[in-house]
Amino acid sequence: LTVLIADDNRHTRKLVRTVLSSVGVRHILEAEDGQEAFHVFCHNPVDLVITDWEMARVDGLTFVNLVRKSRQSRRQDVPILMLTGHGQVDRVKLAREAGVDGFVVKPFAPKTLLERVVSVARDASA
Repeated sequence: LTVLIADDNRHTRKLVRTVLSSVGVRHILEAEDGQEAFHVFCHNPVDLVITDWEMARVDGLTFVNLVRKSRQSRRQDVPILMLTGHGQVDRVKLAREAGVDGFVVKPFAPKTLLERVVSVARDASA
């Protein structure tokens, strides 16, 4: 399993990495914004994306749209989990329409993140 974490906050990336590592995920890629994330995504086999919504330069929603619609996208059906500080219904709807498979609202407990990762991965393999 290779997971790409896209978040402009280094501490959040570290927390997500630690949580994933604790359950045996060894291939973890990181990016600081959506532009870098899309570059990493296009040049590596990625099985799961965990992205923040609000990032500088290219935000998470734009990144999701690139993954889902760009010809350069290696895997348009990759499961995507969105991290966000905003859980409003309209934002969730907008992200779902873009192709986000699941959400984790910040701040989050490690257990919540793991539950969402398992849920999104299970749904993708069904």
